[in-house]
Amino acid sequence: MTTFSTFVLGSRRDAGDWESGCQGLGFRQLQSVRTGHVKLTTAQQFFRSSPEWLYMAGHYSGQELYSENNETAVGFSKNVISLSTMGGSAQIKKADNTFGLHKNIKLVIWGGCSLLGNDEEVTMMQDWFGPHVMLGFAGITGWKIVQAMFGGDFIPKNSSFFARLGRNPSSDDIVNAWMETAKLGYGGVQMENLFRAIDTKGQGWQLKNKQIMKF
Repeated sequence: MTTFSTFVLGSRRDAGDWESGCQGLGFRQLQSVRTGHVKLTTAQQFFRSSPEWLYMAGHYSGQELYSENNETAVGFSKNVISLSTMGGSAQIKKADNTFGLHKNIKLVIWGGCSLLGNDEEVTMMQDWFGPHVMLGFAGITGWKIVQAMFGGDFIPKNSSFFARLGRNPSSDDIVNAWMETAKLGYGGVQMENLFRAIDTKGQGWQLKNKQIMKF
């Protein structure tokens, strides 16, 4: 059975749509963090876990995922992930087994601005997580856009990201589901160029002029 986890820094409602969608596919939940006030021990436990599907969201800039008022922040660099919470700080490293997210991962969706528009940051995440599908955005976005993609807003549930997937989707199925849903909901509008998918081989996909194209 496919496993999934949630790491959402805030109270954004798309987290619930993500979890409902995964459960609808018959997946089993491992970890769920849905608050801006994350305990340090909770964050450390999360980064040691090994889900297959993962949704990470919050504000994102400068290689850092953070909550409102920076009460919780996760900073990424080539060799270290830095955790900063109201309860203290810690470093995450593969070498000392404080990082386990790469062990079984197949998909990471980033619900934060711009990460997939930066080649250096994409490469860094590929180094941390290994070969996997990355879905997300190449510019400023918001949680309501992700909620729509998950079937919780104006995109009909039967045409949403999760509705396009079976219970054992391939990497190509996941990429196609994300991009086809983006095309349905946002193709032809100004923000269509925000949507990105990167497959396990590193090939990127984007929307342009209502078409799904490589980049």
